[in-house]
Formats: sequence, C-alpha cells, structure tokens
Amino acid sequence: MSQKKAAQPKHIPVRMCIGCREALAKRAPAMSQKKAAQPKHIPVRMCIGCREALAKRALIRVVRGPDGVRIDPSGKASGRGAYIHNQRACWEKSLSGALAQALKSEISTGDRDALVSYMSRLDPGPQQKPDPATSAGGTA
Repeated sequence: MSQKKAAQPKHIPVRMCIGCREALAKRAPAMSQKKAAQPKHIPVRMCIGCREALAKRALIRVVRGPDGVRIDPSGKASGRGAYIHNQRACWEKSLSGALAQALKSEISTGDRDALVSYMSRLDPGPQQKPDPATSAGGTA
C-alpha cells in the first residue's frame, strides 16, 4: 500500500528570537506606512576654468577620444572628459593649459582651433566694473 504524504503548507512559520523579530520589523515597515520622497540626486562637476562646482548639465563637456579633442554635447561620449562653463573667461583660462592637464594629453593645433572658434561664439560674460577708487580722478 502506498501512503500519500500530507501536503505541506507553502509558508512554514519560523520561530525567531525577540531581537531578530525587532530587527526584521525595523527593516520592513508596515505596508500602510509610506516612505518620504527623497530628493533626486544631481551630479556635480567642477569647471576647470574657474574651479566652481556646478550641476553637470550646466557645464559643457570637452572629451579626448580616439579621434582627438572635441566638444561633447550629449555628455556621454567615451573618452576622458573635462567640464567648462559657457563663459568666455573660463574657456580662455582652460585653453591656456588647464584643459590639456585635465585631459592628460597635448591638444593639437587643429583641435585647439576648433575649440577657439567655439569659444568665440560664447557670451563674453559679465563685464567687470571699474574700481571707483582708481577711476575717481583724484590726484595723488
């Protein structure tokens, strides 16, 4: 005669110590409790011209790839990248040497010319106001 085995329940209750039960309760809050919405993470990058940290989307990425140094409008091109403000003053500072150092390579003249032409299309940025002490016209 063959005996049928009794069907086992799908969930077998597990005996836990009080400490384990409390730890489990802390990890898994009740379903009725909602978690507070956390603010979305915003990536931050540093401008190599002025060394100011800003949101990644507010800066322009320059990338050194296998085909040379170029501007990366998508921000996703493969290669070593550096970030610069869209202000001419930051571009002038970065093209004077900081960009080559950040990209860890020499920038060819053709690539430099392309970057300078892009820089010439940018807004000159805020104009510096003359110092009132030096432009007062006083005699010394």
